[in-house]
Amino acid sequence: MTDREKEARIVRRAEASGCKAIFLTADSPVLGVRYNEWRNGFQPPPGLGYPMIEKTSDQIQQESHDDGFSSFNSDSHSWAREIPWLRSITKMEIWIKGVLTSEDVETAIEYGCDGVIISNHGGRQLDETPATIDVLPACAKAARGRIRIHIDGGIRSGTDIFKALALGAECCWVGRPMLWGLAIAAI
Repeated sequence: MTDREKEARIVRRAEASGCKAIFLTADSPVLGVRYNEWRNGFQPPPGLGYPMIEKTSDQIQQESHDDGFSSFNSDSHSWAREIPWLRSITKMEIWIKGVLTSEDVETAIEYGCDGVIISNHGGRQLDETPATIDVLPACAKAARGRIRIHIDGGIRSGTDIFKALALGAECCWVGRPMLWGLAIAAI
């Protein structure tokens, strides 16, 4: 984050609330081009604040989604700076999300991370990223049991989960199927 003191407060609140891990997004220092959000003028509804990140509804309503992201997130983060700093302020596990290469798995191991999530953010953050299932075998091979490997992206069925586990993932994360299930009653 751009505000290190705010970040420390958030980490401490999370830990005090019983959270067990921090997940750092390693591959998106800038917000991806999201045409639908621009076209639709995406904005959270009035009255909705983000108390965890200390933003009121009024603050959120006064900025675009892109401006909110860029003012909040640092575009100069690095493993060498962030991981040791986080280790100095928390005992929570540190995971890296957005790993798509065996080199990043090795870097996560080098910096003492507890796990990685093989992720392309649902294919909506960066154009032309490989499917997570395609890079999983190389990442799992690089890990050689030294770090935990989870995967997300494209998991739509039990068969997808079985394939990911067979290719080296310990766990599969799902987002859209859960949201579709929740949305069905809203129609």
